Amino acid sequence: MESWRKVELTKEEEEEGFEADGVEVCEDEVFANSLVGKLWTTNHFNVRIFKQVIVQAWRLKNPVEVQDLNKNLFLFRFSSKKDVDTVIKNGPWSFDRNLLVLKRISGDEQPSDLEMHSSEFWARVYDLPLKLRSNEMAKKLGDLLGSFVDVDNKESSRLGKFLRVKTTIDLRKPLKRGTVIKYQGKSLRVYFKYERLPTFCFVCGKIGHLIKDCEDVEDKDETEFGDIEEKEL
Repeated sequence: MESWRKVELTKEEEEEGFEADGVEVCEDEVFANSLVGKLWTTNHFNVRIFKQVIVQAWRLKNPVEVQDLNKNLFLFRFSSKKDVDTVIKNGPWSFDRNLLVLKRISGDEQPSDLEMHSSEFWARVYDLPLKLRSNEMAKKLGDLLGSFVDVDNKESSRLGKFLRVKTTIDLRKPLKRGTVIKYQGKSLRVYFKYERLPTFCFVCGKIGHLIKDCEDVEDKDETEFGDIEEKEL
């Protein structure tokens, strides 16, 4: 936590506040072409190298300005909304296997109040009956995993080894490994794997730390989440 967040204002300091409605504000276009990013890690990292590497990874033709907002929190200013959309579409992104959480903003938010605890991932659903690989089922599965975003409608996904669904995942919760679907009087077990996973814990199933840093469980030999990362992309 930043040291200034621990400050308790006096009654006099609070009463000296003023109304900001009606004052001059920055243009909306500035924020339409911006993203806030948080590196989802508690470990130390080199901020200067992070900024260089992540911008290079995006491979945009136009320059990107990066400014510090808070601890692990950055403002990325792009040259166009098209560049913003490209970065979001091609995510998730990571630095040194640590997830970079990206969020669109309006500019009205306080940096300290931004909810930077969710990220989009492509998930693969295995052993789902071919007939159930509809848009409606994809939405149900996406919402089960988090919040449905999209489905891969290519025939190779629909009728191949798995159904591919994009979903927004709450990083504070363990990744889901599978579920049971009731269909035609049967209980069908289906299983999930996730593409381009960053650092995550094989014991508790949460993104953002390794087994050695896990504070959620005592028995670190029970690696129940060892088979949820999809390595064949």
